[in-house]
Amino acid sequence: PIAITNALQYVRMNAGKCEGLFRKPGVKSKIDRLRAQIETTNDLNMDSSYETIKFDDYQPFVVADVIRQYFRELPECLIPTSITRLLCDLIKSLTQEEQLLAIRYVFLLLPDETRDVLETILRFLLDVSIRSGNSQVKDSQSERERENYLLFFVFI
Repeated sequence: PIAITNALQYVRMNAGKCEGLFRKPGVKSKIDRLRAQIETTNDLNMDSSYETIKFDDYQPFVVADVIRQYFRELPECLIPTSITRLLCDLIKSLTQEEQLLAIRYVFLLLPDETRDVLETILRFLLDVSIRSGNSQVKDSQSERERENYLLFFVFI
């Protein structure tokens, strides 16, 4: 939905201002209010939720929580259980280079729409991890945090 796309854009642009963006929760009442606005926008099929929903009125933590909840509450997982099991089995027995190749091939089994959504999420997470780079965090910790972002969303 366009409202979620706009929420992703808002968080992407404000990620540098927030440490622990997906670890720290937003305020529940504000999350509920934003969710209601997004649902209303989606129900009315409005083309431009950015004009009707003022994301700047919310902390990035709140918007990030709404995004996370949206993907958690999808009626079906983006990656079916059978493919998740296949990926887990492959990763155990392959080198890192072979793992990347296997993941690429396995993702070709997914419907085009799902691959598009996953690509959007992964690009978003990469941008967020780059923008929220913290000089206090060691490189290995920063890399681990990026991997956690990816795992957090991909295996919902």
